[in-house]
Amino acid sequence: MKMKVTGTGIVSPLGRTPSEIATRILSAAPEEARPASNPPPHLCPLPLEGGEGRVRGKIAVAEFGAPSFRLGPFNAEDFVSIDPDRFRILDRPTSFAFVAARDAYDAAGLNRLPPDRIGISCGIGYATTGVNAAFFSDALDLGPRMVSPLLFPLTTPSAVAGALSIFLPAAGPTLTVSAGSASDLSSLARAAEMLEEGDADAVVAGAAGDADETLARALGTAGLLSGRTPLPFHPMADGTALGEGAAFVVLESAGTDSALEDKTRSLQNAGAGGRGRGAPSLGTADAVRTMGLSEDRTRSLHSAGPSAREETNALPAYLVGIGESFEHESLAGARTIARAIEDALAQSGLNPEEIDGILAGTGIRATDAAEAEAVRRVFKDRVPVISLRGIMGESFGSTNLMSALIVLECGRRGFWPASLPGPRAREALVPLTAQPTPTRGRTLLVVATSASGHAAAALFTNGMG
Repeated sequence: MKMKVTGTGIVSPLGRTPSEIATRILSAAPEEARPASNPPPHLCPLPLEGGEGRVRGKIAVAEFGAPSFRLGPFNAEDFVSIDPDRFRILDRPTSFAFVAARDAYDAAGLNRLPPDRIGISCGIGYATTGVNAAFFSDALDLGPRMVSPLLFPLTTPSAVAGALSIFLPAAGPTLTVSAGSASDLSSLARAAEMLEEGDADAVVAGAAGDADETLARALGTAGLLSGRTPLPFHPMADGTALGEGAAFVVLESAGTDSALEDKTRSLQNAGAGGRGRGAPSLGTADAVRTMGLSEDRTRSLHSAGPSAREETNALPAYLVGIGESFEHESLAGARTIARAIEDALAQSGLNPEEIDGILAGTGIRATDAAEAEAVRRVFKDRVPVISLRGIMGESFGSTNLMSALIVLECGRRGFWPASLPGPRAREALVPLTAQPTPTRGRTLLVVATSASGHAAAALFTNGMG
């Protein structure tokens, strides 16, 4: 399998493009890249009040307010041109998803495709938890006649994908995927299936999640949240921190011209006097960089240096393998995770020795221990491991893909980012990066494990390698 990534979109407390975030984290130590105690205006802590008792000897999250990586007030109309009257009923995760998906859609030039050939594969994790809590709280407290009829459609798991289908637009197959922390990678698997089966020419795939108070209470009660910054793969890890945001990509089959390449070719043909399809193509990587912009803007990007190109929201990369496995009785164990990794490698035709980096880890001790054992089984501690949970938390749905886009951009610049400060990284269960680490950055394996037993692994190759 080989799918082109022809557009990307991110909504994150750390920034709005992989390039912006990569610049930030490569120039800072892990603790400096993290939102500070006095965060910038677009960041804020998650206030949680009330709650009593201790859960398994640990203070319940509601008692002290768990640390979180959270966007402040977010209005999609600040980023995307849309009729506010149509958009006003959408909830927070749907707003995140729409902005990120629209960025990817525009970057890939999908307005050139018929809407019925554009599919959607949307992971939600726990993204509808907050709106369900609000709706049913009103129903219980005020009675069924007092609930908002505008709120009810948002309580369904497919609400986010449905909104994307309407607003992008995309009238091809529309799927909703819920696999906990592996929802984003699972959505990529479903997108790849759509393309392989010919059900769509391009698929907008990704996931969204928000740091909702109800979700924080539930996860804290389950012992999954820590009262401090996450320590992925560290022996002292005691949970993750809640994050939020969205990450989407456009996937297209590598064997066909992408919508963006068609648009770039048409621009080039026009500049060459309209010589038709016989005119030379810019090539996949250059075509992705131009993002379907105007002819003048395309020329300016090619005449300018890398700094101008970094303004774009494109990332030349391929998805070359994706594996999934499930353990129905408990948290996915090392054997289940290793099976997903081996399936991804088999699809790609690559050997373990050809993998340059592994993106994994959450700060949840049981999950990290299983992932560490799986990585050792397959790679024998030969491959550096990266985790960004310490600076962005866990959205339980979109963080794997968001991290992958950022780390791929770092790899394109020749470095994997730091995961934990030096002393803590040296104590980790895996060879975790302690500082920006030189790499050829051509291949990145992304591992995701859900507390519900789902494991997924996605293998990307960097088109700049």
